[in-house]
Amino acid sequence: MATSVHRNAQSAAGQNRGIALALLVSLLLHTPLFLSPGASRIGLSETTAPALQVRVELQEIAELAAPAPEPSDLREPSHGSAESVDERVADADPQLQAPEAPAPSESPALLDSAFAESPVDDARDGLTSAEPELANEPAPLAEAVVATVAPAQQAVLMRRLVREAPELLDSSALQRRLTFKHDGRKFTAVLTRQPALDGTGIERMLVEITTEDGGERMQTSMQMKRLAFSHFTQLVDRWDPWVQLHDDEIAGRFHSNSEILLTYDERVAPRLLGKVTTARRVRITDEKGWRPRREIFAGGPPTRTARVRLPEISLPVSHEDATRNADVQNVRSDSLIVFHPDGGYDCVELSSRAEARRQLAPDRPTYIIGARDTELHVRGVVNGNVTVYSPERIVIQGDLTYAHDPRTGGDGNAYLGLVSDGTIEIDRAEVTGPGDLEIHAAVYARKRFVVRNARARGGATLFIYGSLTASSVSETEPRYATRIEFDPRFEHTRPPGFPETDRYEIETWDGSWRVAEAPAQE
Repeated sequence: MATSVHRNAQSAAGQNRGIALALLVSLLLHTPLFLSPGASRIGLSETTAPALQVRVELQEIAELAAPAPEPSDLREPSHGSAESVDERVADADPQLQAPEAPAPSESPALLDSAFAESPVDDARDGLTSAEPELANEPAPLAEAVVATVAPAQQAVLMRRLVREAPELLDSSALQRRLTFKHDGRKFTAVLTRQPALDGTGIERMLVEITTEDGGERMQTSMQMKRLAFSHFTQLVDRWDPWVQLHDDEIAGRFHSNSEILLTYDERVAPRLLGKVTTARRVRITDEKGWRPRREIFAGGPPTRTARVRLPEISLPVSHEDATRNADVQNVRSDSLIVFHPDGGYDCVELSSRAEARRQLAPDRPTYIIGARDTELHVRGVVNGNVTVYSPERIVIQGDLTYAHDPRTGGDGNAYLGLVSDGTIEIDRAEVTGPGDLEIHAAVYARKRFVVRNARARGGATLFIYGSLTASSVSETEPRYATRIEFDPRFEHTRPPGFPETDRYEIETWDGSWRVAEAPAQE
């Protein structure tokens, strides 16, 4: 704009030479004045006017180009390093902020003060092992962000919702309305269940929370995820008093409903590489030498949480699911199941040695269901989506692996679940053979996970890629050291019909208070 004004002045001077000559004479007559300090100041004042116009022009461009502030992203922060939304706004370049934006309301301060002195009590609030992941999509213009949800607010809301969400599981309702007060402020939460579409899905719950601040209704939204037992690398309900963690490595989420006992010596020590939670405590019973606690609890110190209840019956499929969404294959007597890389398996009746070749369904989950009092033995290479269930016992006779290892970029569509309302056992060394034993599966033993002949001298390793849940576990040493590594695919899916907990955790949260829509008139 300033440049175009200067060019117009030149054009006008060229057209009117008389005026130009008069200006020249005037300039010569007033030269002494321009040389005075006062005149210098006047000249500077005149030259600053175009600069002001330039800044206004740039400011308008910045106002049009400045991106809307994005919501915070709290994906699995390292301990003590989470970056808040407020920190991101504070670090933003002020030149990118719209200069004419209205000043924020006092809502953030008011909402912060309502939660400022509320402690977090993990022991009674259940499992909130993952930081909420904030939504990446920008909010619609009609739902402009008014305030970010401060960490203290997040803690109180998460604690209340994790405690209240399981109430919906005890009823047939898909929605629940919850009203509560904190420090004189009223909050209303509407929880809506989204059941899994099939036996491999994860159930979720949508939550809308509203409150009132200064006469204006505010709203925040989140999504919760129901935890299956396959979300845990290892979960044990009750540790036997003579069983201790020693030469064990657990990579992923670990939970115990009872006291955890561990020991170490100069050679080996247990290593818990993920988040550790317990309803009781962790006790070192016998230590030889010294090891730093951070070496044992590499994923952070143990956290107290509530007990996770194991369901009484774990039958993974209903008759309705069998007819619509899955292929159910029944086994009526004690049998050996041998899986093959081509997607088939042999079913060998142990008493008669009669053998039948069957196929895993290529387009839907397969359930191999043992009849009452039936014992199923398993081994082989799995190429399909299958769960093996026995109400009595499952015995692992050899390696159970996927045809295409997902850890090396193979086809990730193979899943194996082993579920028993009784025990799941590793067979004797003369059956499994010497050396290491590898199992790719999510394992659920309602009563007990057992290594037979655990005192046999072997010096081998029992490696489980997936998860292990049991009411209790036997000793494994000296026959096996144990290594359990979580299969990350289980965060988003589960083996067919794999048992679920009654716990929810926050999965995603936009992390913002927005102006809520007016309630519909009845």
